[in-house]
Amino acid sequence: MSVYRSNEPWWSPALSQSLANGVPVVTDWRQSSGLGLEWTHLASTVETLTDTERFNLSVAQKESYLKAIPTWKETVEDLLQTISLKEVSV
Repeated sequence: MSVYRSNEPWWSPALSQSLANGVPVVTDWRQSSGLGLEWTHLASTVETLTDTERFNLSVAQKESYLKAIPTWKETVEDLLQTISLKEVSV
């Protein structure tokens, strides 16, 4: 799955569709490796996996993806911190 538009990383709805349907995501590991080792697989590696291994990979990817999403509280705290920094620097 390409994650680039105009040579810049971008999010695609195909990513969440793959994760929701138990299909491993293969993308630029340099961009996605921060989510975990399960995001560093090359397409050729995934092709050699059994159906069970592919499903397990997709489950691991989904779990790490969901863990990376900030909670509501974290999001509000980040927003408040950002607003406070802008007020100070104005």
